Amino acid sequence: RLFVRALLITEETVYLVHFDRSGVYLSRPINIHKDPYTFVRLVVGLSSCDEHVLGLDTSVSWTVDRRTGRKVSGKVRAQDSDGSLIEYEICMAMPPFVRATIRGRGTVCYRAIHPKERTEVIIKDSWRTDTRFPESTFLKAGKDIDGVVKILAYEDNCGETRFYRHEDKHPHPSFHNRIKSRIVMSHCTGPLDTFTTRFQLIAALRDAIQAHHELWLLGILHRDISIRNILLGDPNPEHVGQRGILIDFDMAIWMSRTAESVSKDPRSGAQRWQSIATLRNRIAFAKKKLDPPAADHLDDLESFFYVLCFLVLIFE
Repeated sequence: RLFVRALLITEETVYLVHFDRSGVYLSRPINIHKDPYTFVRLVVGLSSCDEHVLGLDTSVSWTVDRRTGRKVSGKVRAQDSDGSLIEYEICMAMPPFVRATIRGRGTVCYRAIHPKERTEVIIKDSWRTDTRFPESTFLKAGKDIDGVVKILAYEDNCGETRFYRHEDKHPHPSFHNRIKSRIVMSHCTGPLDTFTTRFQLIAALRDAIQAHHELWLLGILHRDISIRNILLGDPNPEHVGQRGILIDFDMAIWMSRTAESVSKDPRSGAQRWQSIATLRNRIAFAKKKLDPPAADHLDDLESFFYVLCFLVLIFE
């Protein structure tokens, strides 16, 4: 969904509650006895049969079994490599990946089939803050690097949270406008922790680190290395460079940016895999004791090390 709206009703007042990827917006209290007209308008508006008005993403459609109420098939409308809009068939064998939180990137990933080529692809929806570069920028820059997931098509500016809310001349300091993008990427073998041999694991990590190094030479820093952002690639051990794949460049930055223009919020990324310096900055940031430095390539390399430690400790 793009957003969700609901009513909070008491014996005297009603509030319109609006949820989107920027957080929650609460209207002023409206007295339902003194202003019944507005109350009725709210009820009628939220009872609309128009899916777009209700905040549903109309580019995703489902076929539902009338007897069981379960989804049996689905389609996602997205761009092809030539820029034309086509409908990809959703693979129903596995459920889509859905980030559980409301506020934030709201990442949703669909496994889908290209309608013409019949190849499997990944379609990713996410919401970035408007101060960040779109993920497609970094994927296009690294398209010739082995070990970086291949981008096939993309759409940017599919929606903005500021357009779903009442225009506020004095927005809350915690409000950050978020922009939706949709990327079609090549499909990879599977998560890193599904390796079948020790050599496959080490080879995948080696190739992912090599890809990270080549991105660094291009001036790109990933900043979100974790076990879920390294996938297994080509299982052929002779295909050096393609055995491990880096994904999820939502947190990536251009290293040419000034330190002041880079988000230094240490809460970005998965805490389990963050470097010690980043974790210390997280505590200081929460206590508002200092302005933490921006992450660098050494923090990412430390995250690679923690991924290896995790796998060594949980597998025999």
